[in-house]
Amino acid sequence: MLGLGIFQALLNGIGSILAWIYGLVGNFGVSIIILTLLIRIVLLPLGVKQIKSMGAMQAIQPKIKEIQKK
Repeated sequence: MLGLGIFQALLNGIGSILAWIYGLVGNFGVSIIILTLLIRIVLLPLGVKQIKSMGAMQAIQPKIKEIQKK
């Protein structure tokens, strides 16, 4: 229960943003969809970086297997 403070602060922040969006839109369903889209946009650079990293790992995989055979 000691680490709950960090998560509670995160939940409070997300709740505040959701309440703000609800104030603009007036519909909780649409507010949740907008919040989800905002979070996806914020996390998009991490996803792109992960895809590039996976591609690089796949490109060097044959070389790694060749080294392991030796």
